[in-house]
Amino acid sequence: MPRPSPGVAPPATEDLMEELRQLRAENARLRAQVEVEREERELLRFLVDSLPDFVSYVDRDLHYRFCNRRYAEIAGRAAERVVGMHASDVLGEEALRHIQPHVERALLGEWVQYEEHIDYRFGADQYVDVQYVPRFGPASEVQGFGVVVRNITAERKAQEALRENAANLENRVRERTEALRRSNEALERENEARKTAEQAVRQKGEQLRRLARSLIEAQEMERRNLSRELHDDIGQILTAVRAHASVIRNQHSSSDEVCPRSAQTIMDLSGHLYESVHRIMRRLRPRALDDLGLAAALQSCVDGAGLQASGIAGHASIGTGLEGVDETVAIAAYRLLQEALTNVVRHAAARNVWIRVVRRKLGRGSGPNARDLLRVSVEDDGRGLPEEGVQPQRLGLLGIEERIQGLGGDLVIRNRPAGGVVLRATIPVGKGEHDG
Repeated sequence: MPRPSPGVAPPATEDLMEELRQLRAENARLRAQVEVEREERELLRFLVDSLPDFVSYVDRDLHYRFCNRRYAEIAGRAAERVVGMHASDVLGEEALRHIQPHVERALLGEWVQYEEHIDYRFGADQYVDVQYVPRFGPASEVQGFGVVVRNITAERKAQEALRENAANLENRVRERTEALRRSNEALERENEARKTAEQAVRQKGEQLRRLARSLIEAQEMERRNLSRELHDDIGQILTAVRAHASVIRNQHSSSDEVCPRSAQTIMDLSGHLYESVHRIMRRLRPRALDDLGLAAALQSCVDGAGLQASGIAGHASIGTGLEGVDETVAIAAYRLLQEALTNVVRHAAARNVWIRVVRRKLGRGSGPNARDLLRVSVEDDGRGLPEEGVQPQRLGLLGIEERIQGLGGDLVIRNRPAGGVVLRATIPVGKGEHDG
């Protein structure tokens, strides 16, 4: 057999060497692949161990094939010791019987999720959310299932706290609502009592106004009767006295000087007394109201107030439409103007006085909301009222104010900014306006 030349490998050896090189390359590749798979397993293990959930996998026979660090910690064993153990050895027989219905559903291929309050050896008094994920083999058979357990104790307790707080809040709202209801009922009772009292006050006020009006009417009637009696009785007597005195004076004019002088004195005194009686009669009952009507009577009051003799210029504006004003209102307006002008003449030291009387209707039409009012205004440019207001010597104005208020009106007396006094009265016209 021929020997090969030195330095030249036989053909069979070269084939072996090539096959060896290929085996070494494949071995290196497999080692690299194994290293990659190891690193991937370590990475997967790292990721699973980093999860806050408890993760494991059991086969059909309920033997653990995998668990993460968190699951091993609550089981009280190392993860490698848990692997291979039966679920009853880890969870306990009672706990396994409790979850058996869920396990059977997972082994039938169903994705199972439920919440549980656990109180067994490694999870005392915990709320958990549990998921079983079945793993299928090549023939769609269930080979086992993954277990993911999430601790929801804090969430549950927070929800319970929220429910408790909501219930407490609802109770507080209910109690507060009840308290408010009782307060509202008390307020309603108080309002009803106040309304009743206000109604009683209004009724009493109406009664007082009607009484005041009746008193005013009775007073005016008495004044009218007294004025008539003064005119009929004393007036006739004074006229007879003057007539007899005139006879005595004429019959004894030549024989006796004493009798004519005495008779003349009697006539003069009778004349003065007659004028005084007529003045009293005018004060008691202004005949101009009966003879001339309200507008002319008011103008007569202005003309007879003695303004010109006192150096006061009177500026009167007596409006139209004063016919038909109730007699009591007309007398009140006349008395007011009479008393106001008397005070101007006696106390104001004024140079001018402005009088304005107008009848005005407020509101639309003639419905119940329309008001028929008589307004009387007297202004002067005199010294004005003292700081303390109306003085006792001006009690006439106070009486006039009571008279106007008794008729349902109002009276305002104040100083004018430019000096002097302004007096304004508003009186409802007619009996029906305020009697109610």
